[in-house]
Amino acid sequence: EMVFTGQRLQDIHQVLFYTPGFQVEKVEGDEKNKNRAKATVKIGADCALGEHKVRVVTKSGVSTLHTFWVGPFPTVKETEPNSEFSAPQAVHWIVQELDKAGYETWAVGGAVRDMLLGRPSSDWDLATSARPEQVQKVFRRTVSLGVEHGTVGVLSRNGTLYEVTTFRRDVETDGRHAVVSFADTIEEDLARRDFTINAVAWHPLRANLVDPFGGMGDLQERVLRTVGVPEERFREDYLRILRALRFAGLFGLEIEQETWTSLSAL
Repeated sequence: EMVFTGQRLQDIHQVLFYTPGFQVEKVEGDEKNKNRAKATVKIGADCALGEHKVRVVTKSGVSTLHTFWVGPFPTVKETEPNSEFSAPQAVHWIVQELDKAGYETWAVGGAVRDMLLGRPSSDWDLATSARPEQVQKVFRRTVSLGVEHGTVGVLSRNGTLYEVTTFRRDVETDGRHAVVSFADTIEEDLARRDFTINAVAWHPLRANLVDPFGGMGDLQERVLRTVGVPEERFREDYLRILRALRFAGLFGLEIEQETWTSLSAL
């Protein structure tokens, strides 16, 4: 059973899983909380263990991303970060098609971080110089996941959904939400991310890394630090405080002193 907080039953239009192996049997409201819905989900025997993503789309077109785990909660692997890893074939295909159309595209976020740590990942997100409408022209099967914010879901041949988001920069933040504009380079996109370990990009075709904030070095040293000034980064989105604690515990990282001081003071 999955619980979607902040989602009213009558508003839900669609529940989209990013990986095969899941089937929604029913969605119902929560008697104790009208702003919460519950979904009964059947998990197939071929479902991969680990972190998965599901997106809830409302009738008005607003979508919310949720993550969940299948199987035992992972423990930290004592492997050294490395830059020699591979992505699913579908990721190569998406990057190759966008590359042929003239658009620079990189793997970003959790998958790059996890693979540098020697951990498997099914959470592959892509950042591209292509605008949303250009991504939709390149691929026949797409899902609008927040086109106004630059994100298009691309369905692979086996039905797996991959998020492809235009390079972005933050224009304005209020502690939870950000007003963004489209950017032209991967470096600009990485500069808006929360922690250095999440601000590393990898190109599946060229097999090279872009690491402008020393994220790989921090992984090697087992250190968690923000991109830029810690207080400013936390004030942009206060949920980053919880993310910091989660990442530190999950990956066995020591929170850098300035990052910890700012985190504790807010």
